[in-house]
Amino acid sequence: MYTLYYMPGGSSFGIHALLVELKQKYTLKFYGDIPNYLEINPTGGVPTLEDDGMIIREGAAIALHLIEKHDSNLLPTSRPERTEALQWLMMANASIHPAYGKMFFIANNVKDEKLKIELFQAQAETISDMWQIVNKQLEGKAFICGDEPTVADFLLPVYANWSRFFPVKINYGSNFLSYCVKMMQYPSFAKAISVENIEYSVL
Repeated sequence: MYTLYYMPGGSSFGIHALLVELKQKYTLKFYGDIPNYLEINPTGGVPTLEDDGMIIREGAAIALHLIEKHDSNLLPTSRPERTEALQWLMMANASIHPAYGKMFFIANNVKDEKLKIELFQAQAETISDMWQIVNKQLEGKAFICGDEPTVADFLLPVYANWSRFFPVKINYGSNFLSYCVKMMQYPSFAKAISVENIEYSVL
């Protein structure tokens, strides 16, 4: 059985949905309830996954570990399909996720309200540009890489939900909005939403 250290609606949410999708048994532990959590994950972040005594950190690494261990088609084995799936995983994890991280930094560290709004707006434009790339990719597609889900589909909707924490408008595009509505209803995603009891809305 896996142990997932998580925060409701946080980066761990996609890994939670992935564990459900892979039909794995797991225990959830809220990271804030663990007194020695920094010994488990020195960055203090989530997700962290414990697998038979092995500690795995970083969302993309955890996702790849699970998919390869359980021989899932969420990461294709043939190229160029595999390369495309990895490209969108990295777009999600290494570009969009850090862009939202800057928004949280502004919220928590900038005290001047006028400056804060200006910085929020500038960063919102950057994030909107990224979502437009995703929106274009989704043209005529059910999922980011085509008719079947791949690993990035378990991360992109999670990050989009963070927009609700900021007082600026982020533009997604109609394809992406429709995709998020569908992902909210996707069985493994819907179960994770229910278990974590989170509000999900990008509309």
